[in-house]
Amino acid sequence: MTTTTQPHLPSSLLQILTCAQCKELVLPWLDPTIGPVYDCQPVCRPLPLDARELEHQLHRALAGIVAMDRAAQVLERIVITDASPSGLHLIWKVNLPPRPQPPATPPPSEGFVPPRPRSRP
Repeated sequence: MTTTTQPHLPSSLLQILTCAQCKELVLPWLDPTIGPVYDCQPVCRPLPLDARELEHQLHRALAGIVAMDRAAQVLERIVITDASPSGLHLIWKVNLPPRPQPPATPPPSEGFVPPRPRSRP
């Protein structure tokens, strides 16, 4: 690994991407032989994770649930074992602030009134 590269993930997500093996942050790097990758420091895996594949799997995992730029607000951590769909583990925040319960609506003051029969002319 040589230099960091500009990730395609929001910076808020980069703060919660962690390695399942060493529990350290997984950071984007530009490997001169492979290209853009994600790996942790110290390097605990034999090969770094392909950046395109990891980002694709994260997009797929969060699609329709939460926008990528807001995912860090509802996720505690993203634990990565590998770049496969089963290699991503999303840990959701459970201590969300409670929402106030809406006030109860009183029952209607009048009950059902049947329609009056029409008189024929």
